[in-house]
Amino acid sequence: MQAWRRALYLLPLLLCGMLVFLFSSQSYEQQSLSTFLTMHVNKKELARILPDITIDYGVKHIEAKRAPFQFVEFIIRKCAHLIIYALLGALACLALRPYATRSLWKALLVLGGVFVIAYVDEWNQTFRAFRTGMIQDVYLDFLGERQESGSWPVYSS
Repeated sequence: MQAWRRALYLLPLLLCGMLVFLFSSQSYEQQSLSTFLTMHVNKKELARILPDITIDYGVKHIEAKRAPFQFVEFIIRKCAHLIIYALLGALACLALRPYATRSLWKALLVLGGVFVIAYVDEWNQTFRAFRTGMIQDVYLDFLGERQESGSWPVYSS
C-alpha cells in the first residue's frame, strides 16, 4: 500500500484527537449545559423523576434531587467520555489496519495510545478556568476504550 494511503488511515484518528484537545481546552463555562437545561427543562419536574441518589466524584458531591441540572450535566459529561474514547479506540484500530502487525501488538498500541491521549487530556484541563483534571476521568476514558475493544475482531488485520 502506498504511503499516502496509509496516512489517510491516520486522518480520522488525528481529527478526533484534535477534537478531544479542543474540548479539553475550553473552560467549564464554555461547555456548561446548565443554561440550556434551565431554558428547556422544568427543574421541579426533572427533580421529581430523577432517582434520589448522590454521586461523590473527586471533590464534587452531586445530589440528583437537590441539584437536578448539575446531576444531568454530570451524567451527560461522563457518558461523553465513554463515547468519545470508544470512538478513539475504534479509530486507532482503523489507523493501524494497513500495518502488518499482530493483533496483540495492535491491541497494546491502541490501549497505550488511548491512555496517553486520556492522560494528556486531563493534564490539559488543569490549565483551564474552572476545570480540574482527574485521574478518575482517565480511568473512565480507558473504560470507554475497553467498551469498543470488547470486539477483538476489530484488532485483526
